[in-house]
Amino acid sequence: AQLTVNYRTPTEVMAVAADVLAAGGAGTTAPRSVRSTGIPPVAERVAEGALLPRVAEATTELAAAGGTVAVIVPPSRVTDVVESLRATWPAVSSGPAADSSAGPVVLVPADAKGLEFDSVLLVDPAAVLAEGVRGHSDLYVALTRPTQRLAVLHPGELPHELDRLTEPQPAGD
Repeated sequence: AQLTVNYRTPTEVMAVAADVLAAGGAGTTAPRSVRSTGIPPVAERVAEGALLPRVAEATTELAAAGGTVAVIVPPSRVTDVVESLRATWPAVSSGPAADSSAGPVVLVPADAKGLEFDSVLLVDPAAVLAEGVRGHSDLYVALTRPTQRLAVLHPGELPHELDRLTEPQPAGD
């Protein structure tokens, strides 16, 4: 049976995820979301050298909004991201046994599958596509974990499948 209705992921995020599903040639249609948060998902290009400090800042911003936070990364970035978050979040954990009740968790898409978080920070989606065993399916999983907010940080070009993402607006705009 194909899932046709989505109760978890907001419409704003599912619009982006549907493009990824289509680009991956899944042959299925993305489920229709039944709720909206009014919070558009955003993407921010960050120079490679500034990426880890920005991951820490963005994680703190998402945590301040309340609820659980997951930082979803390609396998090659897990160790560096965990280390960069430890200064602010000593209880940060990663892997399949990560506990989001103790603070942000760092996961690869395969470990995030089936889970949900209030906020998700996706780091380096191009590398998720390149390094993932399932390519577009891994990116789709990463995008569909938030129940409220999705932010994306990318050091290089954003994959064209994510064209719906917008740059964040400065405060007061």
